[in-house]
Amino acid sequence: MNEGLRRRRAARITGLLLLLALVPIGFLVLRDPRVKNWIKVRVPHPFDRSETLSERVAIRFFDLGRIGNEYRYDPVAYLLTRPNMSAVWEWPEHATGQLMMDTNDIGMREDNPIAELRPGPRVLVAGDSHTAGLVPNRESFANVAEALLRNEAGFEQVEVLNAGVAFTGPTCYLGVLKKYLELEPDAFVAVLFAGNDFADDIFLRFALDGWSMPRGSKEYHHRLRIGAEQFPEGIYQGFNQAYRWVHFQAEAERSVEIVTESFRQMGALCAEHGVAFLPVVLPTKMDVDGDDDAERQASLRNQLELSEEEVAVNLRSVQRVVQVLEAEGLRWLDPTEAMRDHAEPLYWRMDYHLNTAGHALVGRLLAEELRTLLARR
Repeated sequence: MNEGLRRRRAARITGLLLLLALVPIGFLVLRDPRVKNWIKVRVPHPFDRSETLSERVAIRFFDLGRIGNEYRYDPVAYLLTRPNMSAVWEWPEHATGQLMMDTNDIGMREDNPIAELRPGPRVLVAGDSHTAGLVPNRESFANVAEALLRNEAGFEQVEVLNAGVAFTGPTCYLGVLKKYLELEPDAFVAVLFAGNDFADDIFLRFALDGWSMPRGSKEYHHRLRIGAEQFPEGIYQGFNQAYRWVHFQAEAERSVEIVTESFRQMGALCAEHGVAFLPVVLPTKMDVDGDDDAERQASLRNQLELSEEEVAVNLRSVQRVVQVLEAEGLRWLDPTEAMRDHAEPLYWRMDYHLNTAGHALVGRLLAEELRTLLARR
């Protein structure tokens, strides 16, 4: 056997032995939760990726078996509120002691059907449960803005349609725009909630990319479970997202990219159809309500081992999105400073959603922006 052949054969054997040695190392690396999380964040599933959310996946993702009495799957928007619905809850913090949830014939948080022929300028508003409102329809910031504008000359027939849907995020807001383009809105408003919209969008991306949700350690889930038992309203309206970003930093970075792209696509679709686009920032109670309910917040931060700086990551994520898109020419309405300057709390203590005063303030600021936006048209 000549020398060259022996060398090639020896090289093959060495390569094979090296490959066999690397297999268990690779297996151990892939078992590391941080590695698996990075893969799921950055790499679509090779066999199960989808461009749209099927009804089967949506039922599982939105837990429609639990919430389905009030919500329904939609192939375009993914989740919508059911039409012609009416519900009443006890709510001691509201002036009436109760809250009413009513939807119109297409499931919007409006008391009346949408007119087939537009009586005047029409504005479509998308967002999550804060936009839909844990207040009577007339008190939601969309309807507050409509009422204020209708008192002004030239805007007597304006419509500001509240298409907010709980449990949704920016990808779904894009779907709402696509679904209701047939209503021929003059303007589209999309409200980015700092407390959970980033998590909502990346979790939906996992579902679209065919991945299961990355899980943390036993300690991670234990602390989260105890926190949710003690203070669920704080968990779901900002603390859970901040807590997750501390432990899943790759998700935090990717979520900003995904949300930025969701809003970029909304802007492009609005431009294509001649619709004015107004994105709006909505901070959390922790961002603007000062010391209101500070003791419970401190207790939950302690349970999750979070600093105030780590909780503030939610609003910093919003600011990163705004900075990128404003550099591309997209103007935002950010009421954060006006909300911080407001004397009374703007969120319910019961569940940390915008209260009546919060909707009134955001509605007034929204009306001012829409007045200018619609006058240009």
